[in-house]
Amino acid sequence: MQTGRVILIVGRIASGKTTWARQRIAQEGGVLLSCDELMLALFGPDAGTSHDALAARCRAYLLQTSLELLRQGIDVYLDWGFWRRADRDAARAFYTSRHIPCRLQVLQPPDDVWQACIRRRNDDVRTGKTSAYFVDDGLLRKCLQLYEEPALDEMTP
Repeated sequence: MQTGRVILIVGRIASGKTTWARQRIAQEGGVLLSCDELMLALFGPDAGTSHDALAARCRAYLLQTSLELLRQGIDVYLDWGFWRRADRDAARAFYTSRHIPCRLQVLQPPDDVWQACIRRRNDDVRTGKTSAYFVDDGLLRKCLQLYEEPALDEMTP
């Protein structure tokens, strides 16, 4: 039986990770597992002070769910930013210990494009076109403090 592959989508908040994954899936097949989509479906836009703990539980659930899909030969796109190297290392170790191919896809739009993406996303949230998180100054600051640019040694499969 052929095992699917895992793509860890790395990028700052609102950098186009979900859009990129949906385009790839439309072209090549696969399944998108998004922590934000699961969090929003279960808890709405404001999980308050419990957000980080709940998100960690969602990510653990999605890792386990991915194994079922991978065993069926389905590619899995993990969309939860992987902002910290420790998170990327842990996900890679989870899969490589199971002999499952895993690679990073890093999205780094230029700052002007990224700022436009944030504005567009916030407009879409305000008008109800999307259920993504609204990126206010506090969320942006938190995400930027957590984000660690992937190092060259992380890019090898």
